[in-house]
Amino acid sequence: MGSESLPPKPACSIVKGFNHQKTSAFLGTCILDRQLIRQNFDISTWLLMGATLQTAIFLLPIRPVFALAPAVLVLAYRFVRTVLMCVGMLQNPYMKDLVPGEHTARYPPSPGTGKEGGNEDVCLIILPARSNHPLGMLAPGFRELGVHFRNMIFDLDEKAPENGFLGGSAFQNTSDRDSSCEVMNLMYFRSHEHLQAFAHSAVHRQGWDWWTKNRKDFGHIGISHEVYSVPAGRWETIYMNYHPAGFGATNHLVTDKDGEKRWAGSLVDASKGRFRTAPGRMGLPAATGKENEKYYEV
Repeated sequence: MGSESLPPKPACSIVKGFNHQKTSAFLGTCILDRQLIRQNFDISTWLLMGATLQTAIFLLPIRPVFALAPAVLVLAYRFVRTVLMCVGMLQNPYMKDLVPGEHTARYPPSPGTGKEGGNEDVCLIILPARSNHPLGMLAPGFRELGVHFRNMIFDLDEKAPENGFLGGSAFQNTSDRDSSCEVMNLMYFRSHEHLQAFAHSAVHRQGWDWWTKNRKDFGHIGISHEVYSVPAGRWETIYMNYHPAGFGATNHLVTDKDGEKRWAGSLVDASKGRFRTAPGRMGLPAATGKENEKYYEV
């Protein structure tokens, strides 16, 4: 069955990030968003830019109270908004899409094909990139790198029914820098063979050919990858009061008992039964779900 006759696939987290980002015409479709722009410079640089702007406003031929009012009003608004969220009078946006309780991520069953789902093989590739230029992500070449990655992830997500792509999530590594931090993309495939097929696809070759041709001019840009091909029964996940992320944010094409195809998420309840412990989530034969019972005693 062709992908054109399938139900619409929920966009993976990385694609959602690209769709939601608001960048200027200069930045175009680069892998940039407000969070990346914010961390592109040290906090002291942002404070100095703000202080310079405020000083410039004071130099205008207006009364000082009007020069100070914008900053004070915005700060007061944010303070009051935070207080109202803390006391429950205003909805907390950080709780949006949060999945309460304990959950684990599994391959969903596909009754129409006889597949029971569960803990099957999975292949993970970690794709980091970082700019070591004083201008950070505004450095030469970084925009083009982002454009090629965007093309790859959109192509993968669009052709997910055929290419084994399950989904992905993006993170920033802030452990060793205060600015120009590393961007890390976690991408999940059903098998290493599917990942290899992507590596030889036309869209990946376009990006790789661009990099090979220009890498000598972009010594300030670092890219890498790590690949982990994990057999069934050798991985497990747990999410407690967490937003869908990692394998927990993947989507899977399944066939229901009526033969209809649909997309299913991977999260299932892990608050009881075998899924309550790591051995149970791995599907180990001896697992009962009571291995950690003593840790729940109060």
